Amino acid sequence: MKSFGFHEQFRKSREGVLLTALYLLNRPGTKDVAVLDTENDAQKKGYDLMVTHTGDKERQYVEVKTDFYTTGNVFLETVSSSDAGKPGCFLSSLADVWAYYLTALDKMLMFTLARVREEIMERHEEEAYREARPLVWGRDGGYVAEGLVVPIRDVAASDFCTEISNFRSQCQAQAA
Repeated sequence: MKSFGFHEQFRKSREGVLLTALYLLNRPGTKDVAVLDTENDAQKKGYDLMVTHTGDKERQYVEVKTDFYTTGNVFLETVSSSDAGKPGCFLSSLADVWAYYLTALDKMLMFTLARVREEIMERHEEEAYREARPLVWGRDGGYVAEGLVVPIRDVAASDFCTEISNFRSQCQAQAA
């Protein structure tokens, strides 16, 4: 398994956030996308982007996850790594939408967080997804995250998930 240092991981994560912002900005009905991934308040609430739609006073919040591996799975943090015992980002995020960018597959899974969260946690009770504790590099060194290893196909199969293939190419075409 390939390992990335903090700066390389941060660069790749930032790229995922910016590509997602570009994609969302070019969607019909989008008025503006604010990139908040370096804002402490937004990070505490579990989102990276704020989307404003034309003629809509409501804002939509989006959390972007960038995954560099090709395991066929996604990792969903269920126990906070920074505050042991509290719910992890998958369970505590206040985002409306999660955008899970699989860089090696050039695929984006974009889903309604509350609905997919409910489906995955119900399925976990029945099927018992594998639990994992990977070492994650952060600004303050490494830490161990706790969560579920869920097959991509299980997330993509949800009625509340959109799978976007050739994601980078689509974003680049929109920017041209």
